[in-house]
Amino acid sequence: MKYLMTKWLQVFKLMAVALAVLIPLCAQNHGNAQGNIQDKWVKRVNELVGNHKAPEPSRGSYGMDSRTGKFIHPETTFHTYESHPFDGLLDYWDKEQYIKNMKVEAYYPITVEPFHTWQNMVDFNGRRYLYQYVRRDLKIYDITNPKDVKLLLTRGHTWGGNGPDVEEQNPYPKGDMFGAASIQWNEKLGKYIMVQSFEIQRFGVLHDKLTEPDKVDKIRHADHLKGFKVYEMNGPLPNDWKLIAERTQTSCTPMRRLDSNRVQACAIFPLTSVVISCMSRQRRMPAMPLPNTQMTCILRVISLGTCQIHPTRNSSIS
Repeated sequence: MKYLMTKWLQVFKLMAVALAVLIPLCAQNHGNAQGNIQDKWVKRVNELVGNHKAPEPSRGSYGMDSRTGKFIHPETTFHTYESHPFDGLLDYWDKEQYIKNMKVEAYYPITVEPFHTWQNMVDFNGRRYLYQYVRRDLKIYDITNPKDVKLLLTRGHTWGGNGPDVEEQNPYPKGDMFGAASIQWNEKLGKYIMVQSFEIQRFGVLHDKLTEPDKVDKIRHADHLKGFKVYEMNGPLPNDWKLIAERTQTSCTPMRRLDSNRVQACAIFPLTSVVISCMSRQRRMPAMPLPNTQMTCILRVISLGTCQIHPTRNSSIS
């Protein structure tokens, strides 16, 4: 097992080096215009790496090809909050179903939210459970019989045809949530281990880090955990779980550091107690090209047994 872990650690180190070298080479620089960037760290990073913001493609360069019926993709995938209609776009909701080699067995209009959510599945005592969640909104289902799914727990909001309900159900304490999780079986404990990663909220807070220094500062000093929690799972529901570790992304102490950014994602290496996490290292590395994300990715290999943190490489993925 020790040999296997050593080999995989070497693989992840090589992956980190490849990311550091290849991704900056592949990035397109669309100009170095600084404009009036007031945050000194955002400004300095922009000076060093240039402006990689993708330009909006010209109207008519993408859309439905009326001759072939195929969709022509934009040359650049720019970040936008607004709608960009194109020729051939339907002006009504298409209610038809287009499926092939599939059969719909059941439909459950129980929605955490209609946008982005995380999912995990785990088995306990011959039954299968599904966790669907995003930040403060969570639902847990018994999906043992897909044709008869049972909703077991709701926290936060539930979405319907008119959006989310007004009041949170069974809300989390202020600053807490259900972090993006990875679950693996731990042979030593004879139990599942869940690692939840915690990031800073940016959607709904920051629109453009280049022009909103006050919001950049607000995110940078968000007073909540920016790291990960480790749970011992003694059953399918949160009341069955035991918190066995809580760590920030910058140290091995259970402190809530205000100068750190976030853990974006983490994964437990199967059959070991090793976590591979993707996180920002510190507040002065806002190198991501997305206008509402300020992080430089660092891959870390973390031993849950000793909480030894091994930086594999500080690698900007902008």
